[in-house]
Amino acid sequence: MSNVMIRGVIPLILCFLQQNFFTSLFQGFIHPELLLCWLLGWGLLAGPREGFLMGLYCGFLADLSSPVFFGFYFLFCGCIGWFSGQVREQVNQGAFMLPLMFVLCGTVALQVGFLIIALFTQFSLIILGAWFLGLVEQVVWNGAFMLPIFGFATYIWHRFCE
Repeated sequence: MSNVMIRGVIPLILCFLQQNFFTSLFQGFIHPELLLCWLLGWGLLAGPREGFLMGLYCGFLADLSSPVFFGFYFLFCGCIGWFSGQVREQVNQGAFMLPLMFVLCGTVALQVGFLIIALFTQFSLIILGAWFLGLVEQVVWNGAFMLPIFGFATYIWHRFCE
């Protein structure tokens, strides 16, 4: 299995699952952000440069399949990938709750970005209420999916990329 396949195909599969399978399984916009979980795990394992490049790729895939403004995921995921790589260099590698804490912060940041865009395009208190109710459920689902995806990313990294 080459590095190109690992870096290119796995996010593509996760994007497909996120947009097709999980969207029909979960109602509305509340579904696990598999690409965000993969990106955070990859950035923590690979460092800032690899995290940034994977973030741009994951963001591009998410933008292609997303109804929100094109480029939002691209910029957001690139920044998150770089940031998670920077944290990798500063924090002890044995910090086991770090991926879970990261996905919670990343989910909140993503939802705040959606809220800002929604408030600029059409201000409404209904949007604010729906955002808050959806935030809790989104954090729970991403937290539940982060540990298996991070474990998978760790296995792939140690098996094929080191």
